[in-house]
Amino acid sequence: MSAGAYVNGIYVTDKNIAVNISVQPETKSLTLNSIGNADGVGPIQDGLPSAKVSGGKRDIGINARKVRIAFTGAVPDGYIGTNGILTLPVLTKTTWDAYEKQTTGTYTLNAVTYPVEFVGKTPETIN
Repeated sequence: MSAGAYVNGIYVTDKNIAVNISVQPETKSLTLNSIGNADGVGPIQDGLPSAKVSGGKRDIGINARKVRIAFTGAVPDGYIGTNGILTLPVLTKTTWDAYEKQTTGTYTLNAVTYPVEFVGKTPETIN
């Protein structure tokens, strides 16, 4: 579920190559362990595909590393309750490395900040 149109972002692969990625605006608002999910630093490399958020890890292309979070308090309208899990791309490897078990943080949607907790993560794959 999303609050708005996709926005462009910069995803930096595990091999430190900057590529395009399209994400929901609230994806960049995620903070876990006091570390925000900010864009990577470019420039974008020409001739490479954009990183993909959806699809399986066996899909061809750059499959973004992801983190799974769950709401721990109030849940935004239209979202599954605290048993539901959101899966979001993490734009840099350094940030992904910092997100780990027993970390908590926030996720901002429509100017409202919601408490969340880390559930798990999936590494990047490039096929």
